[in-house]
Amino acid sequence: MIDESAPETLEGSFSHSLGLSKLWLCRELKRAMHGESIPRFRQVYCLGSWYGNMALFMLLTHVPFETMIDVDVDPEPLRVSQTALSRLAPDRRIVSICDDANRLRYFLRQPSLVINTSTNNMRNEGWFGNIPRGTMVALQGRSGEPGNDLNTCPTLEEFDAQFPMGSTMFLGSIGLEDDGDRYRRWMKIGVA
Repeated sequence: MIDESAPETLEGSFSHSLGLSKLWLCRELKRAMHGESIPRFRQVYCLGSWYGNMALFMLLTHVPFETMIDVDVDPEPLRVSQTALSRLAPDRRIVSICDDANRLRYFLRQPSLVINTSTNNMRNEGWFGNIPRGTMVALQGRSGEPGNDLNTCPTLEEFDAQFPMGSTMFLGSIGLEDDGDRYRRWMKIGVA
């Protein structure tokens, strides 16, 4: 188990820093969509979706999509998210898949998007390499995390090198703090 600042609960999934990270992602996605003349994503796969908050943030910030596919290895957060999202967004197609993102097979119609805001909590044992070429990808990770020896990157340059893409539309970082845990959130948006 990873000792994160945000508790592993529904409330923890809405922590201040995680909310800011998702708003930042949505803002940059809209810029990338505008630059690429993408009116909406047909499918959005959200890897390590946890409680499915990314769909809410995309709906609230008007990042248009047809179908959101939340992927997580833990069935309980997926169950909670399906219940909440079916009430909050009854007219949207939001699907949950309980599976390891490293074994996921994609069924995409372009333009589509793969999001992973948990790269620092997920072993890259195939999930990144399995993303179909030509798909937009939005990734977030972070610098040091207490108790996590998986994929935290101390620098933006290391984060960038860990996830090579065919083209990069955005690469940047912001400083965040949660309950005294100060860190840098890395983000990269590009095309696989």
